[in-house]
Amino acid sequence: FFDDFKKGDIVAVLLDGKDAVAVTGVNSTSEETAVKSGSASIDSLISTDGEEKEVCDEEYSLDDDNKAAVLALNDGGRIDISRVGVNTGGSSSAGIYAAVGGAVYGSQVNLETSGSGSSALVTGDSLSMIDFSDSTLQTSGDKSSCVASSGNVSLTNVTGTSYNGPAVVIERGGVVNLKNASIVCSNESAVEISGYLNDDKKAITSKLMVDNSSLKSGNGSSLIKISGADGSVKMINSNVISESNILAEVKSDENNQGGKLLLYGIGQNFEGD
Repeated sequence: FFDDFKKGDIVAVLLDGKDAVAVTGVNSTSEETAVKSGSASIDSLISTDGEEKEVCDEEYSLDDDNKAAVLALNDGGRIDISRVGVNTGGSSSAGIYAAVGGAVYGSQVNLETSGSGSSALVTGDSLSMIDFSDSTLQTSGDKSSCVASSGNVSLTNVTGTSYNGPAVVIERGGVVNLKNASIVCSNESAVEISGYLNDDKKAITSKLMVDNSSLKSGNGSSLIKISGADGSVKMINSNVISESNILAEVKSDENNQGGKLLLYGIGQNFEGD
């Protein structure tokens, strides 16, 4: 279901849809992802650039703005973390960030962010990957999600809570897999899928699979919100709750680019409008 995406041109890396930063391996930029001057790199506590690294039984805390606690860059850049605690307090400061083909594998990780625009897990492009299991994610800052994916994110036996932002944000072409996971959003949509204009206007589908999991949206918000993007959502025997009774909200974005949703269920009950 999620193996049909192909490698594409890497033009820039966006941190949770906010400030763009240039990183190693970026060869060009476009108008849609213009790199801001003065932001030459993403700083971090733990990082790897094309190398493998393993971290176990540690606690990390970061209070600065515009930084990532854990950063994996470039093809071959892989970080394995287990029995680790990560806490970030600055704005635009992700907990885990994988970009330009980097990968992070985590097990028994407790990850919390409290700054605005600070997602717990971020994949910055289609080549990057985060795979977490038996872990806890929590975000409390404004517009801070548990997951912000432009690449591939898989969560197994993971509990995630987002208090002031959508729980799962999927950008154009991103992929998120939830298995035996529990994801709760307090004030916004549990899942938000959005796109952006590109030169060839080619539709690239963002994908979500929810397998034997629980997904709950916040007060007054739809379970799934799609704007200016193509989204494919597959749910298998999962518990989905929308207190607003709106299952899916599909609309145009600020560029009048329409939205489209394929919602597919197996052994699945759907309720709401």
